[in-house]
Amino acid sequence: MKIYTIPLGPVQSNMYLVEVQDAFFIVDPSCPPEMIRGEVRGRFEDKGPSAVFVTHGHFDHMYFMEDWKTKFPQVPVFMSVKDKALLAKASGNCSDLTFRGRSFKDVTSDIEEVNGSFLMGNEERGVFCRVYSTPGHTTGSVSILLDEHIDGEICDKALFTGDALFAGNVGRCDFETGSESQMMQSVAFFKTLPADLKVYPGHGPATDIGSEIKFNPFF
Repeated sequence: MKIYTIPLGPVQSNMYLVEVQDAFFIVDPSCPPEMIRGEVRGRFEDKGPSAVFVTHGHFDHMYFMEDWKTKFPQVPVFMSVKDKALLAKASGNCSDLTFRGRSFKDVTSDIEEVNGSFLMGNEERGVFCRVYSTPGHTTGSVSILLDEHIDGEICDKALFTGDALFAGNVGRCDFETGSESQMMQSVAFFKTLPADLKVYPGHGPATDIGSEIKFNPFF
C-alpha cells in the first residue's frame, strides 16, 4: 500500500491518494484531479479511482468532490448520510469562514454501503474496508480503515481519521453538529485500536495510535 499525501487550500487539508494492488482510492477530495502528479500520475490516469471517500461534510475536505464525480462519473463518492445536511449551506459546511462561502451538490452514496466489505478482490488478494463512526467534530464524521490482503493475510493497513484525530490533538467541537462528549467517546474508541496502527489525519503529519496514547493530551 502506497499513500500519497496532497495538502492544499487555505487550511492545508490533506487529500490522500491510496495506491493498493491494482486500485486507487481518494480520501477527502480537497484537491482537483489534475493535482495527481509525479511518478504515480501515469498509473493513476490508466485506471482512475475505484472510490472516493469523504470523512466529514466540511468544505476543506470535499471541495472538489463534484469535479471528481464529473471527471469519473462511474466512480462512487462515499460519505455518511449524517453529514449530508451540511452540504447545502455555507454555515454548515464551514465555507462561510472563507471569502467564498458556497453550497455543494450532493453526489454521494452512503458510506455504510462499503462498511465491512471488500472494495476489490477478496481475502486472498484484495482491499477490505471498515468504516467507524467517530463523531465529535461533526455528527457524521467517520474514520476509514483499509486492510490490504495478500495470500489470505493482512499485510498492511491504514486508518484515515479526517478531523476526528490529529497528531497530538483532536478536532474542534464548536462547529454545527459538533459535540465534546461525542469526541471523548471517539477518543475512547481510538484507544482500543492496535498501538502500531498508522493514522492519516485530515491535517498535519501522520501518526500512530501508540504515539497518541503516549503523547496526545486528549488521550
